[in-house]
Amino acid sequence: MVPYFTEACTWASANADTIDALLLLGHWNSDGDGCDSASPVPTIYQELAAIPECAPVQSKLRYFMGHKHCNMVTETDV
Repeated sequence: MVPYFTEACTWASANADTIDALLLLGHWNSDGDGCDSASPVPTIYQELAAIPECAPVQSKLRYFMGHKHCNMVTETDV
């Protein structure tokens, strides 16, 4: 998935002045619930943070995950 995330962040960084928020939408909140250890949304979010092309828009990136259906904040300001 890294090449796709890199492509998306390259585009977003080039258009950062017109973007208020970037949303990462996913389902799995932790491994062992149906995905492997590299696939929960918080892990993918951390992977995005490590991609240099994502650095200019890192402060605009937020994520949503829905496996537990609990409607709660799991990380403040993320």
